Amino acid sequence: MKFFPAEVNGGVPALKALAGPYGSMRFVPTGGIGPPNLTSYLSQPNVLACGGSWLAPKDLVAQGRFDEIREICRRSSYAMHGFELAHVGINCDDAAEAKEVATSFATLFGLPVYDKGGGCFASDMVDVVKGRLLGERGHIGVSCVDVDRAKAWFERRGYRFVEKGVNRDERGYTSVFLEGEVGGFAVRLRRR
Repeated sequence: MKFFPAEVNGGVPALKALAGPYGSMRFVPTGGIGPPNLTSYLSQPNVLACGGSWLAPKDLVAQGRFDEIREICRRSSYAMHGFELAHVGINCDDAAEAKEVATSFATLFGLPVYDKGGGCFASDMVDVVKGRLLGERGHIGVSCVDVDRAKAWFERRGYRFVEKGVNRDERGYTSVFLEGEVGGFAVRLRRR
């Protein structure tokens, strides 16, 4: 359902309030949305998509400056995912080595260490895997607003994903690995 004008009608807090009584409804907010607040809207589970006139400003359309419009759309398609470095993953041979490596990082930077089943973490910065996961050297965790949306976006661009390391919950994917490596590292997308 279209939610317009989104900002005037309460913005993200209003969408959060609507999620309770209308739990199965999905919204497409428009009006007052642009690059600064786009990811705050798209991170809401009840938001399907966002619209906005910032994608094709009237003056650029009138002047036929479609290359500039295309560039705005390209930048916005990256921005909507809110990609950020989440953590560095280090492969270890076993749990003992993983604990030792995580503790070394924790000591170095004054971080807490915690065990999360398959890995020991030094805060959220370093994921030390208790065994060999994907990536010759480990993996780079990249957080995004919505893993399902990001996965579909990458697939439309020709990228593929592997089944190993896939995690899901009731909302969809929580993490997936892209196929292949970059500099010896696998790339893992995870929900923020």
